[in-house]
Amino acid sequence: MAGNDTLVGGSGADKLWGGSGNDSLSGGNGADLLVGGFGADRMDGGVGNNTPISHAVSLDVDQIWVLCAGHACALDEAPGNPLAMALHALSLLLHKQLAVDVERYEPIVELRVLPPLCPLTVSPIDFSHSEDLIDRAYEASTRWLDEDHPPVGQAAFLGVHEHPGQEGSA
Repeated sequence: MAGNDTLVGGSGADKLWGGSGNDSLSGGNGADLLVGGFGADRMDGGVGNNTPISHAVSLDVDQIWVLCAGHACALDEAPGNPLAMALHALSLLLHKQLAVDVERYEPIVELRVLPPLCPLTVSPIDFSHSEDLIDRAYEASTRWLDEDHPPVGQAAFLGVHEHPGQEGSA
């Protein structure tokens, strides 16, 4: 492509590549891979598949490492405004899609998923705990990397769960 093109994916897992112009790439309804070219490309897509394990597998990689941000699994109360609720819902959607992909592709490729912080009591809209979360994540990741973990059953630690004291807990 040499011009300012518009590319739209279908309902499958399409691969859209931008060229040298200022292209517009839209994922459509599928789980598409969007790759910008040399121009000032506009890309719209990837929201429901922000960890594109399927695309890495389709490129015949041998090993995939995933650093999972997780979701606020232990909030004391529901998010307090529409933006906070929307971000919380989006983080749940992304986390669920990751769990599905890990379960699907774990038998096919060497897949290593660092577990997310848990319990996580901070809403995705709250940046006031960033330093503490970075420290916790560094310590947990370092500890996990120093241990031996078989690369099977990793979707289990990504699943929906509750913590003692949460509504619905036994």
